[in-house]
Amino acid sequence: MKKNTIPNVVIVGKPNVGKSAVFNRLANKERALVYDSRGVTRDPITDISTWNNFSFKITDTAGISEDIVKNDLIAKKSIILAQKFIEEADITILVFDASVELTKEDIYLLNFVKKNSKNYFIVANKFDKKTANENISFIEGLGNFEVIKISAAHGKGIEDLIEFIKKNQFH
Repeated sequence: MKKNTIPNVVIVGKPNVGKSAVFNRLANKERALVYDSRGVTRDPITDISTWNNFSFKITDTAGISEDIVKNDLIAKKSIILAQKFIEEADITILVFDASVELTKEDIYLLNFVKKNSKNYFIVANKFDKKTANENISFIEGLGNFEVIKISAAHGKGIEDLIEFIKKNQFH
């Protein structure tokens, strides 16, 4: 990270894991569309987030899916743009939906982030659902990385997420 700049944080994940809800919580305003349908976020949205005198740039990207990339030209361009944001980010937040079992799309995305990001960690969104504990254990077993548990819809764990960003901004 360059001296005298704020950390650049990018949010990625497959469609419908809650990336935009996480973005809205971190931005502390409703900027990104939150809708229960795939492909709603096509263009990245960027904002500056400030919490207790700590500021960082936050970007919400389009949902990344191997299947979408194969079948949709606009989605392919969104993925290329997301990759650019990941490569330029100081921190990449990979969001998984902890309320459902991981899929091959999640594994594809984890490998995509590992390949393109210099500093990433996992956010297990929707951790407050009954099925989440087993799924979070599986996520934690995938590698040597931090897993932050949040519920973006209910605002749970957001302060922990911000503290983690603050602590890891220079890695």
